Formats: sequence, structure tokens, C-alpha cells
Amino acid sequence: MPAFVFTVGSLGDILATAGLAAQVVKVLYDNKNIAKECETLAIELRSLQSVLILTEYALQRYSSTPLGEPMAHIIQPEVAQCHLSLAQFSDNINVCRRALSVTNISSLWRRVVWAASDEAATLSAKLSNHRSKLTMLLISLNSVGLMDLESTCFGGAQAGLYNTLHNPSSVRRIKDNTIDVLDHLGDTMPISTLFCGTWEAFHYVVKGYCKNRIGQSYVERGDYQIIRPESNQIIRRSDFARIVKDGEMVEISIILRSHPAIEEDEGRCPRCAHLNTHAPSDGGWIRWSVAFTSSVSSGRG
Repeated sequence: MPAFVFTVGSLGDILATAGLAAQVVKVLYDNKNIAKECETLAIELRSLQSVLILTEYALQRYSSTPLGEPMAHIIQPEVAQCHLSLAQFSDNINVCRRALSVTNISSLWRRVVWAASDEAATLSAKLSNHRSKLTMLLISLNSVGLMDLESTCFGGAQAGLYNTLHNPSSVRRIKDNTIDVLDHLGDTMPISTLFCGTWEAFHYVVKGYCKNRIGQSYVERGDYQIIRPESNQIIRRSDFARIVKDGEMVEISIILRSHPAIEEDEGRCPRCAHLNTHAPSDGGWIRWSVAFTSSVSSGRG
């Protein structure tokens, strides 16, 4: 069996695994009397192939950003295990075919292989688990606007991602592995803890989410703090990855800095642009609130 080594930049390894999945599908369907377990495996392989292609696309797009390393950390073991499992299954088929090729029943080798359908069922379950983890990564990117799954999905990938996203257990997994960030406009964005391992990765996600929205310039400059709403505790950036936990709610608080070029904007709300020259300052902070039709959500700016 050939060695499989995955590195951050070796996008070809993902495509090689997708290609191996396609080869096994071809072998499975090269049989008129395909067993139910093998048909299930073939369907799983098609979904895996599509998800791998989307994963390669995502990694290629973000490999040179702060998201590249945490993404590779998730992708590497899943792709490696998929490749090894597929290679082992393919090797077993080839061994059986070679063993029977020297006999007078060589034409029956497919039926002999498919008789051992337990192996196909086991492989299908393994691949489904790895595919689900890769799918969660893609959905996490989609949830913060870094990947448009509706426009990039196709065929089995679109159906597979839709089913995963709307599966109750998947919804719980997504919720259990995110933090809720209340932004400066009062909107909540769920950010996967995968992107909270470093401040740089978290900032990259927040910056992408706030693109073309009010307050974008503040976020791009890093003029914001992350606070815990229940205690108004400011989370230092150096402590962010260590302190923030799954399921936690934090808030983005915009920092309005004094600068000679923008002194006339001091006290201006980043949402509605209202200028309050009499806004009280509390240790350099100006409090403001976001008003909705039916409720009021407080924030700090």
C-alpha cells in the first residue's frame, strides 16, 4: 500500500483521495448484481467525493490566511483515514481478483467479493463519520459567510450537506462547538471554536462576517473589544483562545478612538451615524444601545 503523507500545502492529496473514491465506485458498479451493502457504500463514496472536492476548494482559498493552519489540523486526519481505508478496501478487491484469475471461475470473482458485504458496510460507516466532520467544517465556514455552499455545492454534496445541516444530531454538534458572538449591530454570529484557537483566526472570521456592513472599518482596524456581557469583563486578546469556551456568549464592543482627523465623529454611533456630543464617557468608553421594533438590545461602543 503506498504511503500517504498530508501537508498543509498538499492539496493534491485531497483530490487523490477523491479520485480513489471514484475508482472504488466504478468497481462497485461493475457488477450487475450489486449487494445492498455495496450500493450503500457506493452512495456514500459519491457524497464523500463531492465533499472532498469542496474541502480542497476551501483549503486552497484559505490556506494562506490565519484559517489555513486550523483548517488543515481538522482536514489532515480525516482525509488520511479516508485514503487509508479506501486503499485497504481496494487492495482486498485486487487480491481476490488476482487469486481467482488463475482459476476456471475467474469470471465469478465479483460475486465472491460482494459476498463479503460486511466489509462494505463497515467501510461505509467509517467514511460517513469522516465525511460528517469535513461537512461540519464546510458548514462552519458557510455560517459566517466565508463560503457560499448553495453556489458551490453540486450533486451529492448539496444533498449531503443539506441532510447533515438539518439532522437534529448535527445541529446539536454545531451548537456545542461554537461560541455566539453578539456583534456591534445586535446580530448574533455563531463562530466555530475551530476558528478560536488564535486571535488572528478569530479576527479574520469576524472581519469577513462584517464585510459590507456598518462598522466594517472599525472591525478591519481591530478597533473593538470582546467582552462577557454578564460581567462586562474585557477578554484580552492574548487570553482569548484560553478563556473562551464552547457554547459561550460574548459581545463585540466598538472602540471609538480620538484622532485629529475624525474628532468631529467622536460620539457618533457606528450603526445609525447619530452624533451625540453630550454622550457621557466612562473611562474612555461611550455607552450606546441598538433599538429594534419590539425590543432593545444594549451594547457598548
